[in-house]
Amino acid sequence: DDIRFDVSLAQQGCEVHAFDPSLLQLGAAWVARWAQEAGIRFHTIGFGGRDHTYLAGEVPYTWPGLGWGDESNTEPWHLATLFGVMETLQHKRVDVLKLDVEGAEWPFLQAALAHPGSRRVLKEGRIGQILMEVHFMPPRGTPFTPSPRHPENIQELNRS
Repeated sequence: DDIRFDVSLAQQGCEVHAFDPSLLQLGAAWVARWAQEAGIRFHTIGFGGRDHTYLAGEVPYTWPGLGWGDESNTEPWHLATLFGVMETLQHKRVDVLKLDVEGAEWPFLQAALAHPGSRRVLKEGRIGQILMEVHFMPPRGTPFTPSPRHPENIQELNRS
């Protein structure tokens, strides 16, 4: 919920878009208001591994996700791929792509590299910089993995 970097870019005259479907559920609607007041275009969609609207409780498990993976979406959420968002917004280039998607960065990146359209965008250098918070899943049974949805064998996930 810290969007000071985003706000500073908007104050410098950059076109800034923010994406987050979870703010209402988390009681953080004030973040969206702050973004909009700063001139940031706020979208209630999130980034993920496919362009899809997930019904309540259906968002794919990521860690740390919501509540260390112990919670899921309580309302329908639309998640989108890099190509899906760029196509929707009709953007041909992104100067800075900043991601903090609580574990969904892995399916998001996997989809970006697999899709011919976004792969071309990346290969042609039309994404100037990618700033990303990265999460590696800890082993099941630690205090940070209370969810029964947490995978048993995370070694393969952390290697891919």
